[in-house]
Amino acid sequence: MNDIRIDGILPFHVDNIGFVSLERNRGHRFEYKNGKDLYSFIYLESGAMEYTFPKMGRKDRLEKGSVFFIPKNLPYKSSYLEEKTAITIIVFDVVGEIPEPLKKPTLQRSREFSDVFRSAPLENLRDPLFLASQIYALLSLLAGKKREQLPKKYRKILPAVEEIQKHYYDQCPIAYYAGLCDMSESNFRKLFSEYTGKSPTQYRNWMRICQVKKMLKSGEFSIGEAADLAGFSNMSFFYENYRKYREEE
Repeated sequence: MNDIRIDGILPFHVDNIGFVSLERNRGHRFEYKNGKDLYSFIYLESGAMEYTFPKMGRKDRLEKGSVFFIPKNLPYKSSYLEEKTAITIIVFDVVGEIPEPLKKPTLQRSREFSDVFRSAPLENLRDPLFLASQIYALLSLLAGKKREQLPKKYRKILPAVEEIQKHYYDQCPIAYYAGLCDMSESNFRKLFSEYTGKSPTQYRNWMRICQVKKMLKSGEFSIGEAADLAGFSNMSFFYENYRKYREEE
């Protein structure tokens, strides 16, 4: 028997979970000028719909079996294109670090996504705990699709990116991250900067500043405590990075 173990800590959790199932006729329209205040997974059970994102200049058509993810606070319009168009919507919020797949609308037509909705008994979808499990399943699928869509050369960098995201407070040398990717340090630095737009050290400091801002928003930490917990041992260095990255998140 194989002994398989994992020690994993998610940098976020889902909250404010809701579910709705509804049917509309052709011509029905909605507009969210400021977007919704929650994230949405939309499953099209029957009919057809069109979603338009004015700020992005983007338009998506949903057919039966499609699953569409819409980030919160993103303005959009929706139109029902056929009679008796039926949809199921799961809404939720995220507490903690926003996962990368949740930053852009994503349309999926593969069965693995629709099966998350189709295989769920209606009575279970009224249970917030069960809904949470479905959301995590969908997020896992989204993360996998995002990884598959990356150019092959950038996939090599992901172990280091994920390590820094999880353990941003560690003081590991760059050689350690290069080793995770089975690359020489020079090639690793070059590809990492090409992929993230930052050097490995800059990326780690940016991650630390993002965490400091979250801790300060909670009201539970002083600036010194937050900086120390995020991995800054020198306050002058912390302030230098804070000024540099305060607008980024």
